[in-house]
Amino acid sequence: MARGFLLFLFLYSVFIPFNCFPQESPQTLESIVVTATRTESKIKEIPANVSIISKEQIEEKGARTLSDVFRDEQGIYTRSLLGNPKFSAVDIRGFGETASQNSLFLIDGRRVNDIDISYVDLMQVPVEMIERIEIYRGPASVLYGDNAIGGVVNILLKKGEGKPSVIAGLNTGSYDLYNPYLGASGRQGAFSYNILTSSYDTNGYRHNNDLHAKDLFGSFSYEFPARLSVNLKAGHHRDTYGLAGPLSAFQLHTGFYDRKDASTPADEGNTEDNFVDLDAVMKASETVQISLGTAYRKRHTSFHYDMNGIPWDSMRRFETISLTPKVTVKEDIFSLKNTVVAGIDYYYSPSRSNDLGTGTDSTTNINKTEWGFYINDELFILKDLLFTAGYRLAKVKYDFDYTDNTGSLASINDFVKDDKDAWR
Repeated sequence: MARGFLLFLFLYSVFIPFNCFPQESPQTLESIVVTATRTESKIKEIPANVSIISKEQIEEKGARTLSDVFRDEQGIYTRSLLGNPKFSAVDIRGFGETASQNSLFLIDGRRVNDIDISYVDLMQVPVEMIERIEIYRGPASVLYGDNAIGGVVNILLKKGEGKPSVIAGLNTGSYDLYNPYLGASGRQGAFSYNILTSSYDTNGYRHNNDLHAKDLFGSFSYEFPARLSVNLKAGHHRDTYGLAGPLSAFQLHTGFYDRKDASTPADEGNTEDNFVDLDAVMKASETVQISLGTAYRKRHTSFHYDMNGIPWDSMRRFETISLTPKVTVKEDIFSLKNTVVAGIDYYYSPSRSNDLGTGTDSTTNINKTEWGFYINDELFILKDLLFTAGYRLAKVKYDFDYTDNTGSLASINDFVKDDKDAWR
């Protein structure tokens, strides 16, 4: 029986004709252009581990916050305090507790790391406004300066394209999640625009673990005839949230507390974050491009704590003024493809904090001034062999001013200067 079956298969394969199809011509995938090296480059030409998360991938994931987006990325570890996306932390390449000092976050190239080295607030950008996210794993201090030891995350916002259109949507989920959004975008000749407003409300898994956020973003661009384009971006974010507090194993074992209970039911906080980003790009020639970027950001946070009936209020205000001109030259050297980018980064970041409680009333001012010059060259010695060299010189100054308004402690007024350089 078995021999007869095998003989049948052999005869079938030899004598029964089968369809033949002509070989299809290979398809060339679209080149992906990224800005990880502070200039537009094809991703295959970047000598680093760079990955792209497109808006389509964000939609496929069903991500509602940035912490949802990063959760499945290789080499990135996310964790959330109290299970609230407001307090999510992103760690690139396993720096642990020092991840906030070694991971740089950008929004369209604008730094959003605060000088208090706290984790970046991932709720300040709604996912509906994101065009794509570029993740650069590895040191990038020459190009970006502080915080870029572990890697760089650049969040690129959507721009207006095509005919005028309107989008609207509503997402709902567990724990009374309610996330509506409304936007409009399009292009009229040389002018393009993209506007989005959204809100994000959830009661959270635990008591006093609620989050209520509102966002308004706008991106506008105008292309002048003389190879000049001007881009203006602005955004407003505000939120309020509860602080549920920790629960120890002893508290849970006693049965007095449930897993959903809050140990600090009266603690709360709020945030307001505003920014304006203006960028002008001019093509001086076919090989030379000059850009001038300037931005202003103001962020205010406040917290209220109830420490066994004793109130404590804390307020923080952060401002950042930046000026980032740069020149990009793409000029072949002896028929070898070569790209040079050079620029200056100037940041002035004044901050103010106030703490008020029983027996405590203090004000702390910390002002950070940073200058940085960088230059980076990429030369293709062979078609698939790239030589990269870069240098950065940075000067940083911190001014400290501490005042105890009760007069119990002496005031402090001091400064620290530091010069740093980096090579690659």
